[in-house]
Amino acid sequence: MRLTPGMWISPTVRLVRPLSSGGGGTLWVAAHMRMHTQVAVKFLAGHLMSDPKSRARFLREARLASEIDSPHLVHTYDTGLLADETPYIVMEWLEGESLKQRIKREGRLHPAEAASVVAQVAKALTRTHEAGVVHRDIKADNVFLLRSEGAPLVKVLDFGVAKRLPHSDEDLSVITAVDETLGTPAYMSPEQLRRAHEVDHRTDIWSLGVLAYLLLMGILPFAAEDYPTVCLLITEGRYFRPSTVDRRWPPTLDAWLGRTLAVDRDRRFYTAAEAADAFLRAVAELGSEWPAGYSEGASPWHDGTTHRRPLHRPQG
Repeated sequence: MRLTPGMWISPTVRLVRPLSSGGGGTLWVAAHMRMHTQVAVKFLAGHLMSDPKSRARFLREARLASEIDSPHLVHTYDTGLLADETPYIVMEWLEGESLKQRIKREGRLHPAEAASVVAQVAKALTRTHEAGVVHRDIKADNVFLLRSEGAPLVKVLDFGVAKRLPHSDEDLSVITAVDETLGTPAYMSPEQLRRAHEVDHRTDIWSLGVLAYLLLMGILPFAAEDYPTVCLLITEGRYFRPSTVDRRWPPTLDAWLGRTLAVDRDRRFYTAAEAADAFLRAVAELGSEWPAGYSEGASPWHDGTTHRRPLHRPQG
């Protein structure tokens, strides 16, 4: 079905204008007549309509998001089907920008801002994990910063590849195949790359560590020119500690990353709250100076090793 401005998709929701589109679907701005407010509506892409897995993931995204109550998750108002069976999700409208957009514009965040973002993402993950759900796709694209006068309120987006933990009654057979890898490679934990169907909540702890590294350093810890090399770096846990770029980064930050990005998940922080608290303590040890990160667009591969060019020479 062709979507057009002014089209009613339900007795209370009327489309206003398209907002964005991607491989998985389209996002529209809409008016909710009963609530007298603007909302966002997400539609499954037409070419995925005949794929049972894609439809199942889309519908599950709406169900999972509506089941978990947190101010740091997008509120879902309604779900439904168009006349041609295209599924849609009606969600709260967000004013602001994605963390990816913010990083692209500013390079990296001040450590205090990074700590605030990590703490709020951790709160969303805490509620998600308490509900027996693993997000599996924590990344800068899926973290949204709401526009506000003070510190931005953070919202975690997209439960499209989330999974319930094994004790759930949900049938995952049509959603995740045993040999299927879902998520974004640079943020994936070693176990998510190897056996996606066996991950638990600690894969989100790993992704939180990757996100924190990006916020502080301005580059992903596991960045390479090709997918196989990214996988190798992740499975071997090879990345540059912040203190090797600038000695003003405290040893506690290196230690925090060592636990968060531990290849053996049993060595990681067990909860997102525990990880966020430890990150806040590590960042609090910084002085008034902002230590160096990596230069914009720096290649992580310049001499055949995993070394990266620092913005400045290491201090001291």
